[in-house]
Amino acid sequence: MLLPSKHLAGIERLAIYGDAYRARLVECLVDDYPVLQHALGEDAFEALCLRYIAHHPSTSPNLNSFGRHMAKFCRDVERPSLAFGADMAALEWAMVETLHAPSAETLDLATLATVPAEQWATARFAPSQTVRVLAFAYPVNAYFQAFRTDHSPNVPAPGWSATAVFREGATIWRMDLGRAKHVLLMMLFDGTPLGPALDALAAAGHVSEGEGAQIMVWFRDWVKYGFFARIEAG
Repeated sequence: MLLPSKHLAGIERLAIYGDAYRARLVECLVDDYPVLQHALGEDAFEALCLRYIAHHPSTSPNLNSFGRHMAKFCRDVERPSLAFGADMAALEWAMVETLHAPSAETLDLATLATVPAEQWATARFAPSQTVRVLAFAYPVNAYFQAFRTDHSPNVPAPGWSATAVFREGATIWRMDLGRAKHVLLMMLFDGTPLGPALDALAAAGHVSEGEGAQIMVWFRDWVKYGFFARIEAG
């Protein structure tokens, strides 16, 4: 039983803890989505957080994953006014996931060099747990970078973009991807063997004659930054 105090009824004392807990949840969401908060403004972001909390109440004492529904909430519930917000939330949550992903062995260039040439066409690349590849309807990574470099960017007009979020040691990085890179990475991450993935890329017109020579450079970068956990050749 929650007894009254000298100045407050029992329900009023309980309300203090309820308000404080909601405030703590809002703080948690601010930690996860600082750029989204900047884009919306503090008051609008707090109002969004309170609606999110009502829609997705916390069910765990561990708040690490509490904000995981924010992008979907913005896209499906708050639409269409928060289309940009949904993309920004997806980018920021990918960074949170990558930060908390367990460490694992990654494919290295030395291992890649041992793959016989005749096995390349059937090779499959398993994605690392510390990489996320996303496509957006807005250039959210450019906005994110402008925010990080102490600018006060305006919300941009719609425009396709794609970004890879990955972890190197304890540092989270973001890599912009053109359409060809994004399509190829997504096919490989989905388990498509390299040969059919390259054929599909060429058939879709995503790779020009001059760009084809760059694919091995892309692979060296992806392997260098730990995009793949392993290669399955043969």
